Amino acid sequence: MARESRREVDAAAGLPLAWIGTEERMAMPVAAKVALWAAGGIFVLGCGGVLFLYGAAGIAMWRSSQSIEREQAAERAAYNALTPAQKVEKARAEFERTHDAGFCLAILAGIPSDAPGRAELMEAARTQQKKDEAAQAAMEAMTPEQHLAAARTALDKGDFPTCRGHLFYVPKETPGCEALMAEERAKEDAAEAAAGQR
Repeated sequence: MARESRREVDAAAGLPLAWIGTEERMAMPVAAKVALWAAGGIFVLGCGGVLFLYGAAGIAMWRSSQSIEREQAAERAAYNALTPAQKVEKARAEFERTHDAGFCLAILAGIPSDAPGRAELMEAARTQQKKDEAAQAAMEAMTPEQHLAAARTALDKGDFPTCRGHLFYVPKETPGCEALMAEERAKEDAAEAAAGQR
């Protein structure tokens, strides 16, 4: 009589379908078992590594945001501790550095109107704002060719921001535009490199 297979014995014993032939499946070659366990280990380690990297990146971002928030809170506290006159002087220094009339007016809006020097600084900022608006209107009224010529003049003087400002209004298909843009980038990079070596 032929020997019954383990699967037949399991089935005759009424074992659950998932259990039938378990010993036959486990009787795979040792090398196959090792490969299977190795693949499982690599998969687990890979998932763990990915989770670790995501966790580390998340913690680093959280710490960075906390640090920025602390710095901003310290800056706000230091600014709020200033007297109105000191706030006006701080706004004046920023205005002289950047010539940003809109930003200066926004700062002055939060300073009492009777603060020393506030009225004079506000008048200077409003005058600068009018000049900026007039210059913007003049820029928008220029033709692409005029902008290109003005950009060339500014570049020859080493005024890179003004050059870029004019090139912004020049369509790229305008003859000479892309060449001037490339020249501006090259000269600005060279100027930054020279400044870094000093």
